Amino acid sequence: MRVLASVLVKPSIQIMWIVRFMLVMSFGSVFYLALVSNQEQMIYLFFALLVAIFVLFLRSLHQGVGVARPYHLEIDDCGNVLIRSIDVNCTSQFMAARMKKFVIVWRQLIVLCIESESGVRKFLLISRDSVVDDGFRRLTVAVNYCAHRNLNSVDGLNNLSDGNF
Repeated sequence: MRVLASVLVKPSIQIMWIVRFMLVMSFGSVFYLALVSNQEQMIYLFFALLVAIFVLFLRSLHQGVGVARPYHLEIDDCGNVLIRSIDVNCTSQFMAARMKKFVIVWRQLIVLCIESESGVRKFLLISRDSVVDDGFRRLTVAVNYCAHRNLNSVDGLNNLSDGNF
């Protein structure tokens, strides 16, 4: 096995602004609904809904992948992923995982579905501004290669011809 891509992924400013925008819009809509309805019970219900939305967003930010601190991502040619996060105390934590078939590669964003050895699935959102340009290009090539290789291994199981009719 050889490492196809090794990049340092920093927190994305674009993704943080999108999450903040979604948070403000949800707060605004719930607040507007609370003001429009003049019933006191509805105001309490909308306030509870507002708190629930706030808690869900905080939980998703806390459990988000790479949002809080940078991590080092390595992908090898078999689709194995190693995530090395560096703590404040300069201790590193490793997470070995396997890249699943669900992969999205756009010009500005890569979405990876990985599954750890314990069976926990996570989605990695890697935007162009979270890695250097050359690293994003290398990561895109590595992800496309692994996805193509996995698709070929699945297609190799059926008995279709290669086009020689």
